[in-house]
Amino acid sequence: MVGHLFLLLAVCFSFAPLGAGNLVFHEYYQQKDKELTKMMGTPVYGESDVDPLWQSPEDIDAWYGEVKDFWTDINPSIGGMIEEGGWENSSPDMEESIAFLEEFFPKDGKRQRKALDIGAGVGRVAKGVLLKYVRTVDVIDQEPKFIAMAKSMLGPQPYPYDTLNPEGQYTEATVQAFFPVEEAYDLICLQWTASYLADADLLVALTKFRKALKPHGLIFIKDSILKGGVQAQKVDKRIMRPHSLYEALLRKVGLHLVKKAEHGLQPEAHTNRMGMYLAGKHPVSTITTEDGEEIPLMGVDSESGEHFYSMKGMWAEELKKKQWNKHVKEYWDQREAKVNNPEIAGIDLEESAQFLEDQFAPGQRFKRRGLDLGAGVGRVAQGVLLKYVYTVDLVDQGAHFLREARNRLSSRNTNGQYVQAAVQDVDIPKGHYDLICIQYTALYLSDEDLLKVLKNAVPGLKEGGIVFFKDNLPMNPDKFQVNRDSAFNIFRMEQHYRWLFREAGLQISKESPQLQWLEGANPIRMFALRPEEYYQPPAGDDEDN
Repeated sequence: MVGHLFLLLAVCFSFAPLGAGNLVFHEYYQQKDKELTKMMGTPVYGESDVDPLWQSPEDIDAWYGEVKDFWTDINPSIGGMIEEGGWENSSPDMEESIAFLEEFFPKDGKRQRKALDIGAGVGRVAKGVLLKYVRTVDVIDQEPKFIAMAKSMLGPQPYPYDTLNPEGQYTEATVQAFFPVEEAYDLICLQWTASYLADADLLVALTKFRKALKPHGLIFIKDSILKGGVQAQKVDKRIMRPHSLYEALLRKVGLHLVKKAEHGLQPEAHTNRMGMYLAGKHPVSTITTEDGEEIPLMGVDSESGEHFYSMKGMWAEELKKKQWNKHVKEYWDQREAKVNNPEIAGIDLEESAQFLEDQFAPGQRFKRRGLDLGAGVGRVAQGVLLKYVYTVDLVDQGAHFLREARNRLSSRNTNGQYVQAAVQDVDIPKGHYDLICIQYTALYLSDEDLLKVLKNAVPGLKEGGIVFFKDNLPMNPDKFQVNRDSAFNIFRMEQHYRWLFREAGLQISKESPQLQWLEGANPIRMFALRPEEYYQPPAGDDEDN
């Protein structure tokens, strides 16, 4: 894959789109985008309008002309696209890219994804890498012969195979002349393209491509790199940059590095190292473990396979958070006020009740009061909490759930209150409860709201009181899991919950997995939490930890 889309900005832009559905005319775009217009010609280093690699704008113009002539003379073949070493490096190069990308693009979600290949050459990377993870690739290159070969490589295949890229567009255009539609792509690829763009032009290109990403889309840059230093060097027809400069360029346009790596090609003594960078619109969310290790919070959609490299990005705007909460509320408003799958629900209640047995001394139940946050129809209050407390106050957003809960518990919970409210908005009286239950509620809350609930619970406990916390964990212990089958919810990593507990001032006094559960279902974890001021370390480690 080659980056050969480089006519200077001063040149009159002309291009022949072969399917222009994703093009926006340059003049119109410049009028509408003041930020992009301002960035035109602004270098990363120095205060001059001239990039430090050249003495004058004329030098840059001359270099772009040489680059264009170079690629005009290259044959449209796989070997012609390889920048480091010979054609035999094509497969190792693609294998490294596949290994680098695969965790972010699970194959389950392939049919919903779309990629943009900038400087695509003859479609080598589109065919060998991108189409493993997306259904459609739009191909951009300035050389007509490369575009023609790409259409052939990605078009109808010998029987019994179909066209590899039936909905892909093939556009003959320079990087500077091409303007993609905003929020259209899950993956935008620039391999051996950035090294043929001056810093200022690369900044402009990255600004455009950032806007073309879907909310959780990623830009993939792969290019030959310099080892060490902070300045770029002009080597023949290419600009060689160190890691630090690529990272600076990404930061300058508001892109956040998600992953980086490098690898070599053969023969190592005569080829440059390859740098790989994956960047997105949102900062990567991280947490710090008790041991001081920083862990990224990345996740996957269990249905579509979409990758989320930033949990905070899911609620980065207030509108997104409101939409999330609205979606959850609408889902539960439509649910019947009943217990689904009574047999499975019974197993679940039995596990919770057994977990709490050693948390309360016998004979004092009549003095205790509990709070059930996200109580639903009172299933947990009836089957678990009232074994250990005399009265339970129930909080839920659904009026129909609370009516059913009142009917279910009327004779056993005569002094209990039934409060219709979102759990993050309810006022918890200070020093009022011996037991506060948060079971299968956290998965519907943003981090901000869950932390608010936990922090509100701390002063609501009596001395010696506990928070009983129970929820699902993701199938992959290293990534949170987004689910859309029952409302819109998140199964967090275990380390994420531990971090939230610490942030709220809660210590874990006991924990356990749910031992009896459905085969193949998500694991479940239970925690007994105490405020730090009352916490006493257990005598020994739990056998299940």
